[in-house]
Amino acid sequence: MTHQIPYGGTEKVAILAQYEAAEHTQDPGADVSLTAPDGKETVSADAGEMGSGEAEAAQPEVDAASPQEEVNQTESDENEEGEAVQEQPSVAPQKPAETVIPSPQVGEHQKDGESLPGEEPLPEKGGFSEEETAAGQEGRILFSQTQMAMPPAASSGADTLLPFALGVLVTLGITALLLWMRHRCPGGLPRRRPGGRRLRTASVHELGARNEQQDAFCITGLETPGRGVLAAVADGMGGLVDSGQVSRSLIDALGGSFAPSDETPPARQLQLLFRQALEQVENLRKGQTAQSGSTLVMGLIEGDGLSWLSVGDSRIYLWRSGGLIQLNRDHDFSHDLTLLALQGDMSLQETDQDPRRENLTSFIGRGFPRKVEWNPEPVSLCSGDKVVLMSDGVYRALSQEEMAGCLQGDVSRAACALRAMVTKKALPQQDNFTAVILEII
Repeated sequence: MTHQIPYGGTEKVAILAQYEAAEHTQDPGADVSLTAPDGKETVSADAGEMGSGEAEAAQPEVDAASPQEEVNQTESDENEEGEAVQEQPSVAPQKPAETVIPSPQVGEHQKDGESLPGEEPLPEKGGFSEEETAAGQEGRILFSQTQMAMPPAASSGADTLLPFALGVLVTLGITALLLWMRHRCPGGLPRRRPGGRRLRTASVHELGARNEQQDAFCITGLETPGRGVLAAVADGMGGLVDSGQVSRSLIDALGGSFAPSDETPPARQLQLLFRQALEQVENLRKGQTAQSGSTLVMGLIEGDGLSWLSVGDSRIYLWRSGGLIQLNRDHDFSHDLTLLALQGDMSLQETDQDPRRENLTSFIGRGFPRKVEWNPEPVSLCSGDKVVLMSDGVYRALSQEEMAGCLQGDVSRAACALRAMVTKKALPQQDNFTAVILEII
């Protein structure tokens, strides 16, 4: 009958250490002796031939004993095992080891989870489990990545305001440029100096049913059209003394003093011409007591622009694509009567029937005129446009639709059509009628 030698927990650890030391130091085939700590029993095994399974079989044998001895021996074994169980908790607890990832060399002589002969499974090593260690390592890596991922730098106020400020400056610059171009080039088109456009002109100058011609007109600057062309119509007031002389004096002054200037704006040129013509009329009328007077309308074409100035009821029209537009306003009493009707002093029907409605409220010949009208900026002209200056003998004989129809075609044909249509009307009180037509080509 064989028995295994019982060992306490401490004895097993010592035997395991001897076994491992012998295994590393002995040659293959050498005997390995395991000695108990008290030196009572020795177990021998062939280290080269002993496997994990053979180590369990290679336990030391003892002689048979009497039943009483067996009982005593059993009680002794139980006592020793109880002492071993009681001694185990008294071992000082070991400090949990730090979690370290094992190197590849660990476990070369012993596989994971493999027990030595007579060995009970040792308690697990203090510290973290493999899953916890892996989770901890993963957490540390993630924490490191979080530290390295820096948040995007917040844009400073200067970086935000700089594009806005540049946009505002660009917008202001463009606005200033457009305003400057509008001032220099009205209508959005560059005001070209004369020379790029040519003009064709025609005129109508008829006596009508009157005995004296009191209308006068001029077209000057045709010899140098590149610098500007001036046209003017003056209508002497019927029923006054020497009104024809006043109208002719105005036209002579304008035609003789017209000198185009590249430095002077067109509106200012017309104003200067008007003052010179007015001075000449005043010199003519010195010492005369009889009342006389005349209207005046002037038009100056420079390049693609038209400037005008008017006193009285002579008109200037722009014909474009079949439509006729009056540019100036009549200075007669009909305007004042209309204001009275709007104030409630009279009806609109009464203003249309009032005989005073054609009386002039401004004219040249008795001091400075009460009203003088001009356009500050030139009117833009296009190819095919016609500028028409006329006395009241034309537009009082013809409607606006009739005049627009007559102005179809070239200027010579238009002038002939106007003359023929006014003559055809054969009005008994037909006034002198004059028209000057300038066509842009």
